[in-house]
Amino acid sequence: MPTGIPYCDETWNPVTGCTKVSTGCKHCYAEGIHRRFWGDFGDVQCHPNRLDKPLRWRKPRRVLVPSMGDLFHEHVDVAFIKRVYATMGATPQHTYLVTTKRGWRRKWLYDQGSISGAHNVIEGVSVEDQASADERMPVLLATPAVRRWLSVEPLLGPVDILPLLSEAPRLHWVAIGCESGQKRRPCNPEWVRGVVEDCDRAGIPVFVKQLDLDGVVHHNPDEWPAWAQRRELP
Repeated sequence: MPTGIPYCDETWNPVTGCTKVSTGCKHCYAEGIHRRFWGDFGDVQCHPNRLDKPLRWRKPRRVLVPSMGDLFHEHVDVAFIKRVYATMGATPQHTYLVTTKRGWRRKWLYDQGSISGAHNVIEGVSVEDQASADERMPVLLATPAVRRWLSVEPLLGPVDILPLLSEAPRLHWVAIGCESGQKRRPCNPEWVRGVVEDCDRAGIPVFVKQLDLDGVVHHNPDEWPAWAQRRELP
């Protein structure tokens, strides 16, 4: 479906539903939408009828996969994941941003040869604080993907990514954003700045999605400090 996420043109949800794994999941926006329209978010479902959707897109698109679940949830069969990757491999005109909090399962599938990446598939994990970065980034960087990205959202504390990059394959892109919504938790702009500066030191393109200034979430980059006005794409 078309998306308001500023760094992608489309979302593709062959899998919907998820279960919480860390504090970053507490106010999951997808859970609220899912409950409103489809019921229990914990009911993880695969949708074979959606597998061919990217084949019908004529113009190249940057696609978030998925936005309403986790493709690598334990309840998603390996056979179905392989079909998702087959579709991505068959549509090299599109760029796929695959994100998960279960990077360990994806790495296992890569290592087993069950799935393999391509230049148009950018494998990512989402992190929210230093503890989650320390846990998930090494797994991502050890995954034999062609390209990798990091979603630092919702940013709930300072995160230093440089030590995690010292002896690992390249991270190709980073997106950063504060939490939004009525129950959002605060995000110090200096936390965002720290990640931006880490990316600059490492030569990694960075995209700032939104910024928490004086207790208000600002989506317009023109309202941000100059250091935050970064919207580079992979």
